[in-house]
Amino acid sequence: MNIFAKSTSYKEEKSRTTYNESPPTKNYTSSSGNDNAQVYTSSRRFQSHDLSDRIRRRYKDLSRLIQLDRQAFNILDMAPMPAHAAYMRDIRLNNNNNQSSNEISTDTNSWTANVKVQTNDDAEHVQSQTDEIDTRSMWTQHPSESEHTACGSGSTNSENQLSDINKTRENEDLLRMLRLETDLARYQTFVINAGKLMFALLDKQQTGEVKSKSKRSKDKEQDGMQQESDLSFSSGVTILPGLSLKPAVSVAAVCFFSDKPEQVAVFYEPIHTTSYGAIYNVRDPSKPLRLLSCEATIRSCSSSMVYIFAGCQDGSVVLFDTSEPNKYRTDSQKPMPSSPTFSTANIQFNDRHYNEVIRVLPLRTTSVPNKNDRSMNSFSLASLDRDGLIIIWSVVELMQSDEAGSIADLGLKPGGRVRMTQTSSIQIKQSIHMARDSIQAYDLSCPSSDFDNLYVASNANAVYHMTRYGEMGSPAKLRISSDLGSQIEVTCLSFNPLMSKLLLVGTGHGQLNLYTTGRDEPILTWPQAFRSSSIVLSCHWSTCRGSVFFAHDSQGYIKYWDLTKDQYQPLGQVKIENLSHF
Repeated sequence: MNIFAKSTSYKEEKSRTTYNESPPTKNYTSSSGNDNAQVYTSSRRFQSHDLSDRIRRRYKDLSRLIQLDRQAFNILDMAPMPAHAAYMRDIRLNNNNNQSSNEISTDTNSWTANVKVQTNDDAEHVQSQTDEIDTRSMWTQHPSESEHTACGSGSTNSENQLSDINKTRENEDLLRMLRLETDLARYQTFVINAGKLMFALLDKQQTGEVKSKSKRSKDKEQDGMQQESDLSFSSGVTILPGLSLKPAVSVAAVCFFSDKPEQVAVFYEPIHTTSYGAIYNVRDPSKPLRLLSCEATIRSCSSSMVYIFAGCQDGSVVLFDTSEPNKYRTDSQKPMPSSPTFSTANIQFNDRHYNEVIRVLPLRTTSVPNKNDRSMNSFSLASLDRDGLIIIWSVVELMQSDEAGSIADLGLKPGGRVRMTQTSSIQIKQSIHMARDSIQAYDLSCPSSDFDNLYVASNANAVYHMTRYGEMGSPAKLRISSDLGSQIEVTCLSFNPLMSKLLLVGTGHGQLNLYTTGRDEPILTWPQAFRSSSIVLSCHWSTCRGSVFFAHDSQGYIKYWDLTKDQYQPLGQVKIENLSHF
């Protein structure tokens, strides 16, 4: 039986596949011999070979274009060895040889070993980006070590005992230094008084002047201007007359001149939207030396050399230059008050006070090396408002004055020679334990020897410590109470003039605390200095005795302490009715 009806040769079929021709149809006869079956062959096998050839050619073309960077090196090559490394390698080899052979050599390099490598790993400097956590340890063991106490402050272990001993020693050292400064101040006062007495005895003319002054003082006592004081801490009192415009007007702000202690500036409550002030001489207070006036309501004032700065209720700061010609004459019937030399009202600055200015603080020393050269007397001024915003001003004295006024300096009056420019501003941070925008400030102070550190009294149970450049100081806060949630108002601050690192703090609950600038905890506390319902309005250190300070509360009581005599109880107290400033 024939299976294939027609056969083809191998060459013919290869030629057909080359030209993509389909193979001829092959007819197969059925088993019955009647029907023919047609079978077709596929050319897929030959087409797959063509596709692989094209991919292979494409790969060769692309491999010439795409090449990887190659780097050849010899693994047997070694980098040059430093002299010290080669020296230490030889030492290690000698040590290994000695240990393997257990032989002791007389060579010094044979037993030398590199016992330690000096690194900086042991320098542990831990920086914390959060505030310090206030902790307090209390022991609960009963009965306690003492018969009169039922609880303690955590001084049962040796560490707490050592810390308490260190704190006690620091407090004793501070008090010892305070006594030493007080003794030196007394000695200096004695020498000055003795020198004056010797000059008075040797000079007849000076003796006559002393007699004439004593006679004038007796005449003034008869007139009622200078009287004997019934206060236990004062020997005399001077009564200042009121304003001739309206005698029965209350006092708004008072400040003494730093270089002239006998002169005092007094500002009164506004009369018909105008605030008036006067400069008096306490030795001759019959008439004021100068009258001052301002269109804004004055709430605070301070002095520096011949300048008087005043903070107003509308947020402006005004400056009075007392070296200008005085328009007021004591014998004139109609007084002519002096207007501010410079005012920040209605001037557009980068930052400004939107609340009353409660404190203006000159950042300068009381002594100036050259008083004649006015161009060298520039200094800084800090102003604080009720919202806790501190603005640093630069007080600059001009070489010449313009009688027609200045177009550039809108706050400078015609003929004025002193202007103020804004330098920077600082905002105290909001405490996390208080409601939003509820923080308030009450006072601003700085040490007499360091004007870069500012301390702000607030209602956040703390005194904020910051620098004039806007950074937080160390410590950042001086805590009043260990209860973080309490909102105790800090109302007044005062630095010791002889020991500038001692800070006296008064609160709104009648409490007084004594701090040092390097610690956030008080070294001395008077929790019941005044009644809890009274507010400590002001506290001041004595300018001649560094251990004596005074405090004044809202009920009119004045108390004074001497730390060299009694650290816990006041030496005396006096009550004065209708007392507003002390």
